[in-house]
Amino acid sequence: MQRGQLIQASGSIYIRFYRGGKRVAEKLCQVDDLRYGVKSKAVKRLAAEFMLAEAKRQDAPRPAETLVADFWAKEFLPYCERKLKPSSIHGYKKLWKGVLEGHFAGRTLQGYKTHHGSEFLTSLAPRFSRTSLGHMRRGVSRHFKTCKTS
Repeated sequence: MQRGQLIQASGSIYIRFYRGGKRVAEKLCQVDDLRYGVKSKAVKRLAAEFMLAEAKRQDAPRPAETLVADFWAKEFLPYCERKLKPSSIHGYKKLWKGVLEGHFAGRTLQGYKTHHGSEFLTSLAPRFSRTSLGHMRRGVSRHFKTCKTS
């Protein structure tokens, strides 16, 4: 189990650790009389409790992998219908039915990597104009950005 690194800055104490392979920092507490610095017992105890909770959270069973098509139907399209103009929604539906649905069939969000998208767009280059390819790239990019925030 990782212990984390304590950092004091701007009147607060932060803990820096790795989550999912990326280094992150989260605020642990404000500096006060009891928690006066990173070497105080209260801060060390708080950090140990935080890291224990983080370890339990990381060990929790992960949800099953989500298919891109399922995410499209259950999350992305309703999001678009709430946030975007009807013309944009129409464009996304047309793009999905015409090009993307076949490409994403059977693929999961977790398994889809940047090089898959690059290869896909390269394969479409002879059939579509530069502008159309740009629209596709931005549409798929928005889809995956929505996936991260939901």
